[in-house]
Amino acid sequence: MRTIHFKDGFVGFRELTEWSLEFSEPYTTLRSVQDPSVRFIMISPYRLKTDYFRAMSDVYVILTVPTSPDKATANLKAPVLISGSHGEQIILPGSEYNTRHNVLKMIRDNDALNELCKDNLFWK
Repeated sequence: MRTIHFKDGFVGFRELTEWSLEFSEPYTTLRSVQDPSVRFIMISPYRLKTDYFRAMSDVYVILTVPTSPDKATANLKAPVLISGSHGEQIILPGSEYNTRHNVLKMIRDNDALNELCKDNLFWK
């Protein structure tokens, strides 16, 4: 676990600037140090879309996981960039990405990921 400083916080959470980063493959959790009840589940976007935006820092997208996992979405419009102990959420220009890409659809549309996940109970 390491602490990451977000100078401008996050959309909707501007006042929360200190976050702890916890790894648990394939997910990463970002939890507010100031308010531990606020946390984001993130994943590398390249697990979902191999030709996603490239950056010189670590890139993550925030997942929204409702009670029904088949409705999980990824926010590809506003990735989280982390470099060392600093982080930033950016908004990508254009309309190629939105804030609610269906995760299972993205996996199904990617032949390599589809093959990798076909025996996963979550997938069935």
